Amino acid sequence: MKKKMIFLLMMLIALSKPIYAEETEIADIHEESISAETIPYEMAGDITLPSSYSLRDLGMTTSVKDQGNQPLCVTFARIAALETALIKKGYESQNVDLSEMHMLYERWLVSGSKKNFGAWCRYSGIETYGLSSSFDNQYPLRAFPVYENQMPMVQIADGYMPDTTYENDSPYEIRTVYTYLPAFDVELSEIIRTTKEALIRYGGLAGNLSYVPGYEDDEAYRYFGSGKDYSYYLPEKTQSGSAGHAVEIVGWNDGYSKKNFSEEPPADGAWLCKNSWGDIGNSSGYFWMSYYSKVRISWEAFDICKKGTTPRSIEATESEITLYAGQTSASISVKVYPETAEKVDWYIDIPEKDEYLRVNADHSISCLKFQKPGYNSTSQTKNSRTVTIRSTNYPNLSTTLKINIMAGVMEPVELIRIPDNGKVDLAGKVSVSPVAKRASDIIYSSGYGAGIVDGHYAFAKTYGEGSIDAGLDGQSIWIPCYVYCSGFELGDDLKYDGCINAVLNPVFVLNDGADKLRNLITYTSSDETVARIENGMVYFVGDGQARITAQLYDEKLTNGMVLTDSIEVTVQGMDPEIPEQPFEEINALAENDTTDSTIPMDQYQFTTETQQEQVLATDTPKSAEEAGKSTTQKKDMGKVPAKVTVKSAKVKSGGKITLKWKKASGAVRYEIQISKDKGFRKAKSIYTKKLSTTLKGLSKGKCYYIRIRGFGKVWCGKWSKKISVVTKMS
Repeated sequence: MKKKMIFLLMMLIALSKPIYAEETEIADIHEESISAETIPYEMAGDITLPSSYSLRDLGMTTSVKDQGNQPLCVTFARIAALETALIKKGYESQNVDLSEMHMLYERWLVSGSKKNFGAWCRYSGIETYGLSSSFDNQYPLRAFPVYENQMPMVQIADGYMPDTTYENDSPYEIRTVYTYLPAFDVELSEIIRTTKEALIRYGGLAGNLSYVPGYEDDEAYRYFGSGKDYSYYLPEKTQSGSAGHAVEIVGWNDGYSKKNFSEEPPADGAWLCKNSWGDIGNSSGYFWMSYYSKVRISWEAFDICKKGTTPRSIEATESEITLYAGQTSASISVKVYPETAEKVDWYIDIPEKDEYLRVNADHSISCLKFQKPGYNSTSQTKNSRTVTIRSTNYPNLSTTLKINIMAGVMEPVELIRIPDNGKVDLAGKVSVSPVAKRASDIIYSSGYGAGIVDGHYAFAKTYGEGSIDAGLDGQSIWIPCYVYCSGFELGDDLKYDGCINAVLNPVFVLNDGADKLRNLITYTSSDETVARIENGMVYFVGDGQARITAQLYDEKLTNGMVLTDSIEVTVQGMDPEIPEQPFEEINALAENDTTDSTIPMDQYQFTTETQQEQVLATDTPKSAEEAGKSTTQKKDMGKVPAKVTVKSAKVKSGGKITLKWKKASGAVRYEIQISKDKGFRKAKSIYTKKLSTTLKGLSKGKCYYIRIRGFGKVWCGKWSKKISVVTKMS
């Protein structure tokens, strides 16, 4: 009992401060020296924990040592934990005995202290900087401890210097030191489970027990119990002063009765600890500490391996790779150094939400989409990024890999030609380089002049140049196409029987783009004494029959074909007393036509008889006398309005333009057309009877093209000269 009391009091007096982490980094004194990595231990939760566990009962602990009256509890706790780790790994038997003196000597070298070794050990309070209290400090070992017989422990006096002629040929090294220093607000249940898990995984733990007992003999003694299996329980922290001790934690028992303690804790359960005070008491140097003792428990766990098997660095076999959209790299491989090191598990750290790259199970990398699309190879661009390769079983190991994400190229294999009465399968019409197989994944959508049906079939919406939107992996480009005329019809045969509407333009084209074709069609009459063609109009000349033939040829618009159609014209009862009354010419060209012809308002076609009568009506005789006169007369359709002349166009703030123009003879109202496109695509029109107007709501700082034309009773006049106006920015 006296011996126990003496050691306890010596420990309490010597260790009057809490135990903190070694803050001095490891010095590179010996070239062969390699320090272990220190990282915080994180509970995995993947181990089934029994209700009790004892490394002592499993034969994995060494004999109890005695630190004497020297303040070296941390060193003894660490050596004990290292010995247990060696036994648990199967490297050594229970007879293994490592040197505490060697550990002290290595730490003295690292410290760079100007004191001699003996003075440093006895008076520097070295053990107050023993176990880690901070997760970002390196473990203070440069080399694995030698055996006890190479550098034995003695009573260290001031000026003492150990024999350093030993050769450190230890076959072991510390791969990783896991530290655990829970915050004050961590739940006790989490501390208990984490500590149990580390014991099973790594073996004995170098445990630090910081507590606050009084210094009186009776106070210090009673917390270790008296005559009850050498057990320890610290109740509420109501005493003044502080002290600490380091031991090896070697097991637990959830059923260890609370009645075994001098003062009962709240519940059963205790840690089994191996002390360094020699074989004292009735527990052969071990004691039980209640889970509920008011101590701040922290510890270190050691992952030990054979020398040369610890990976020190990793490196990707290729430092840089280049990928295009849809391309997958070869499997990435990693080199481990030294080559004798154990296997390293690793992964490529690319977030799942990355929109460009994906990591596959075989460590290959797939490029999901273009960095930027281009129309040809000269427009390719790249985006270089660096990703990290990390180890899962060695968190301190990582390397980098540079990835160049290239812009692929989508382009048509040939000019896409679309007939107006059919559709074209786009499969194979567009290539994607350099990965051709990705062409099947292109998503097509309607563009200008062409539409898409059934996913990849293009159909005509108008004649001439157009485009299709081709998209791949979120990027898209315009693929040019050309829509051609596959045929047309002139309509029904014409018969003159006294109705003036027979002279309407007979051409009827099977597409909305007919206006673009009319000026390309040539007409011929088989008998001009019966029917004559002028400016696309049929004029009845005399009785009889004739065939009117229409022909269209344009290499682009007809895909290189000659298109023809014809109708029969029959003229009966042409009154020779009625002079020929030719109509005004009909403009059948596109809106950018430059001829002097004009366009009728009704577009030459009537859907009801009433509409026909409004424009081309036959006067009905109102008496028998009138009936004997001429049977048909042309209704007054008014004059063709003259071309409009624009007087001024003034730009005002707020996106406004005020226009003024001269009155055009024959015009009863005017159409003002405005567009951002000089060809007046997607133009908008407004109508007025006045000679001025103000255009409002225009975009600021934009260029607009404007033209004006007049409308008469039936006919519309020519467009004015096109003007361009830029709106103000304010």
